[in-house]
Amino acid sequence: MRRPTIGILAVLVATMSLGSCGLSGPSHQTNQSRSGKLSIRVGYLVPWDARWMATMQQGKVDNGALTELSPVLYQPDETGQVIYASPEAQSAAPDIETQTLSHGFALLPSISNYRDGRWDSGLIHHLLTDSVARAAHIAAISTLAQSHPWAGVDLDHKSLRSADRNAYGAFIRDLSDVLHQAHKRLSVTVHAKTSEPGDWSGAKAEDWRALGAPADQIRVMAYDYATEQTAPGPIAPLPWVERVQRFAVSEIPRAKLLLGVGAYGYDWTNGHNGTSLQWADAERIAQEHAVVPVWDVSSEAPWFTYTDGHAGRHSVWHENARSLQAKVDLERQYEAAGVFVWRLGGEDPAVWDTLRRAGQVGG
Repeated sequence: MRRPTIGILAVLVATMSLGSCGLSGPSHQTNQSRSGKLSIRVGYLVPWDARWMATMQQGKVDNGALTELSPVLYQPDETGQVIYASPEAQSAAPDIETQTLSHGFALLPSISNYRDGRWDSGLIHHLLTDSVARAAHIAAISTLAQSHPWAGVDLDHKSLRSADRNAYGAFIRDLSDVLHQAHKRLSVTVHAKTSEPGDWSGAKAEDWRALGAPADQIRVMAYDYATEQTAPGPIAPLPWVERVQRFAVSEIPRAKLLLGVGAYGYDWTNGHNGTSLQWADAERIAQEHAVVPVWDVSSEAPWFTYTDGHAGRHSVWHENARSLQAKVDLERQYEAAGVFVWRLGGEDPAVWDTLRRAGQVGG
């Protein structure tokens, strides 16, 4: 089981270069050099992949590398109450809370509308438009946050209907007010886009200015340029990430803006039917098939191909510490508050040194 992803742009096939244009830096002037630190560094973890525990227990990540953690644990129901997203989430929640808080991280668990194998836009439409369910959902989130030693919550309501744009902005405003009264923070995770209103319903439903004004963080998922549902290609090509970032700083206060970076990838068979994997999985596959990943200079990402025992031709694109470093450098240039990593467990171990340096002036 894994977090599903939504394709947002047409992508290039694995055998096609993204072109020779590299990242030449921001097109606008900034007041901060690349020596400025990224003060917020968030890691997501999921209960269905126990490798996050090894990352924590083996000392690979500490509160020098990350400042906050967001475990994916909760979802709303039709009445507006907040429930565990799965039996795995319910059983793992106590260990996750103990481990993360004992390591000194701020904890903002994630509440998402993914259920029954899909992002449920109808559920959120109901919660936004039914006054009783709306009030109950705000109250339930606030009660949950206040009943735990958390810094706040992360709201990951995805693939919403474009018609719910104004209602969603008003909901975030009202939820922020209630959480702030309880001295809790609210982060809102949003789809990547390069202009308003966006080019598909999920992006159109998210008015970045309206969300960024009341929320404490806006986490922009600058990945899934290619997904399991598209042709093979880089999941976060750097030129595209810069376009997302350039637009984000025009809409969202920089002190609230976090850029999402991936620690994962996809393995496509015969040009379609991608399967999500982590860096460690990609490394294992490459070793098993005696192939060496190629560095794509345009997208700033590694990829490779191999053939399985059934004559299936596979293309693998993934992220590693080197590709993450390029995006960290971009964040510094744009003076954003920080980054968030999807996700802990099976990641390139070198990403943690990269993030530690990112938290230091001149690092």
